[in-house]
Amino acid sequence: MSSEAKSFLNSLDACKLDEVSDFLSAHSDSLTPLSCRLESFIESESDLILRRPIELKIRYEDSLFIIENEMFNLFSYANNLKDALLDLERHFSFLWKEYAMEKDCNLTLESIQLKKKLNEYLEMNIV
Repeated sequence: MSSEAKSFLNSLDACKLDEVSDFLSAHSDSLTPLSCRLESFIESESDLILRRPIELKIRYEDSLFIIENEMFNLFSYANNLKDALLDLERHFSFLWKEYAMEKDCNLTLESIQLKKKLNEYLEMNIV
């Protein structure tokens, strides 16, 4: 893949979804999973926003867009990239509600570490 293509695909945003989808589906047989940074949620169904970009690995396989995030151990897939990203956002929303909003006294040590990591990368958008 050219450096220009890598630069284009490095940061994922709503404006590029169709182009990234087309690129991945056209090159699915020759690409290793694409590493990119999610700078903001596409159409958030929650009040969460990103404080920092989140690293994703995206691939197109068997007519599905597959997205993985190793840090939070998340996995999402759908027939199109937008729906896969929306599903990933729902996973983040679930984690936020279950861990970040919970009192520490109700969490295990591992859960408290997850809560800290969530607070490092996410925040509530208070309007």
